[in-house]
Amino acid sequence: MIALSEEIHYIENYVAIEKMKYGDMFAVNYQIAPEAEAVLLPGFVLQPFVENSILHGAVEGKITIYISAEVTDAGILEIRIQDNGIGFDAQDTQEAHKDSRRFHSIGINNVSERIKMYYGDSYGVQIQSRCGEGTLVILTQPLIESNE
Repeated sequence: MIALSEEIHYIENYVAIEKMKYGDMFAVNYQIAPEAEAVLLPGFVLQPFVENSILHGAVEGKITIYISAEVTDAGILEIRIQDNGIGFDAQDTQEAHKDSRRFHSIGINNVSERIKMYYGDSYGVQIQSRCGEGTLVILTQPLIESNE
């Protein structure tokens, strides 16, 4: 388990490496609420989704990825990864909700399964997408804060 702020730091490093490869093809904007920064979560939960946005969401021109995190009034950490890429159709979205392995991505399936294993079926990953409009991934989990 690591603090969200540390996970964001890892994402910033990953993005820097990908920018060496892809240049200005994409931009990443962060909006992390201060109260969310110390919340603990399983490590390596954001990178598979950011990677998918970069590798599979590209359109002609530049793609923008938005990463936000907040603590809801219900005491839940909600992390959103959204892009304005090519997206995918409603049938694929329904299949994604039924079986995240449909993406043929070990990373995405691993994140979904780990969140459910730690916190139960009420939490996890939701994926919403539309062709030509981008993709939104929402990760939810209960609050677990670092004692540091």
